[in-house]
Amino acid sequence: MFTYVKLKNYKSLVDFEVDLTDSKNNPKKMVIIYGENGAGKTNFINAFFTLFETLNTKVYKRIIDKLMGKKADNKNDKRNIKLIINKIIKDNFKSIEDIINDAKTIDSKENIILEFGFKLNGKYGKYYIEMRENGIAREKLEYVLSKNKTRFFDISDKEKYINKSLFNSNKYFKEISDLIDKFWGKHSFLSIIFFEIMDKSKKYINKNMPKDINNIVEYFLSTSLHIKQKSNIEKGRINVARKFIFPMNRGIITKTKKEEKKLNYTENILNYFFTTLYSDVKKVFYNREYKDNKIKYKLFFKKQIYGQIKDIDFSLESAGTQKLLNLFPLLLISLNRDKVSAIDEFDSNIHDILIYNIISSMANFIKGQLIITTHNTTLLETKIKKDYIYLFNIDSNGKKILIPITEYERKNPNTNFRKRYLKGLYGGIPMIDDIDFGDLFNQDDLYVKEK
Repeated sequence: MFTYVKLKNYKSLVDFEVDLTDSKNNPKKMVIIYGENGAGKTNFINAFFTLFETLNTKVYKRIIDKLMGKKADNKNDKRNIKLIINKIIKDNFKSIEDIINDAKTIDSKENIILEFGFKLNGKYGKYYIEMRENGIAREKLEYVLSKNKTRFFDISDKEKYINKSLFNSNKYFKEISDLIDKFWGKHSFLSIIFFEIMDKSKKYINKNMPKDINNIVEYFLSTSLHIKQKSNIEKGRINVARKFIFPMNRGIITKTKKEEKKLNYTENILNYFFTTLYSDVKKVFYNREYKDNKIKYKLFFKKQIYGQIKDIDFSLESAGTQKLLNLFPLLLISLNRDKVSAIDEFDSNIHDILIYNIISSMANFIKGQLIITTHNTTLLETKIKKDYIYLFNIDSNGKKILIPITEYERKNPNTNFRKRYLKGLYGGIPMIDDIDFGDLFNQDDLYVKEK
């Protein structure tokens, strides 16, 4: 789980640091972030996605090479294939240059720095990556080895340090060193490691790859994300437990006992979840079609409508209900040890009472870490620990800060944090004058006449 995040020249977060640990230096199981629009909440969540992207550049490069190698029979086909491939690449597969262009603070000439503190398997670590205009400038990892925090690697233009004691095989250490000489800068060291994990057999990796580095790569890649972008476009990634079917709304699976068991299990879990949240939903089930050793499944609600029970295709449900299904796997993930889910605008399209019920109900069952941004102030009145609540503010120097609400005021039995927050006593809310819409209308009228 993450213990802190430091960012420099990353989008709107020019010089940013947040501590995510409790008084005992353990990572907090829940982090609920408030702040006015444009404060930096989405950019903070996006930093975890950028970390994920830097881990995938070398794997993406191979995918792109395979796509670009696709042959066409004629010029029109070749042009169409090229257009399709370019769109796929632009939307899904970023090079390190693309990542930098997307992440860098506007007009900044300084390097981007991302630093993540984390705790994995009871041990603390730190990962640092610095990116200049066209590649990686420095990358380092520290983690506990034999009870002491140790430099696993520290690579830059001037230095290439890799802890040789991590490797069981001198031959493989030499292979890794050669790969760094060849690819590092355009790809991170962790990206090279991930490519090795994907490219080599499991037996080979288990024999040669340092177990701790393997675990750290898998840990970073297992972070599940849901991010709200402009124009209501959403992006993210979900690591669903193997006992669930995914996607959960519809799909096709092989007709085997194992797959049907997963389908039944997912159906039962969704039935409990949605019938608990919605009084008119009486049952949740999958409509199943069996054909050619395949099962085509589609989610349905059995709902009470004007005194009648009707089967409703889930695709016809509201945007809020569909978003709940999209977020449901991320909530489940955070219930697992060392697993992290980060969700931007968790409350978007979902009723305040549902958000209140879901978050307050799961708070005591989280074994991993759940990080969310929200505008739902009812959560300030739950029994959730108040030091889980964070506020985005801007200090007197214009620096964006993110700190627990308890830094502003310690909890006592008579404190109503929600009322005091809405009054602006802690900041983190829009401070605007009343808008005279009558005056706006008159100005608009004058503008039309002048035009």
